[in-house]
Amino acid sequence: MAAAPELAPADQNHLLRTSSVVRSIRYGEDEVVYEKWDASSRERLKLGAWEPGAVEGGTMRWDPRTRVLEVEAKAKQVVIRRRRT
Repeated sequence: MAAAPELAPADQNHLLRTSSVVRSIRYGEDEVVYEKWDASSRERLKLGAWEPGAVEGGTMRWDPRTRVLEVEAKAKQVVIRRRRT
């Protein structure tokens, strides 16, 4: 699904790809929290439910057209918070 993020549901958030092993993930109403085996990794997510405002544990690159978020993580736990309007 990482190669074709448009196949993910348009109104839901989904982790599409990671370069590490995901130990746990929680999709909340205002945040996505996941823990990985490695601190340094790269993830791709489709955020259909809301737009990201901040990422703890890494840096982000957001494409509002495709609703794809690229995260370059530097910590084992990453928190993606919903953008406040």
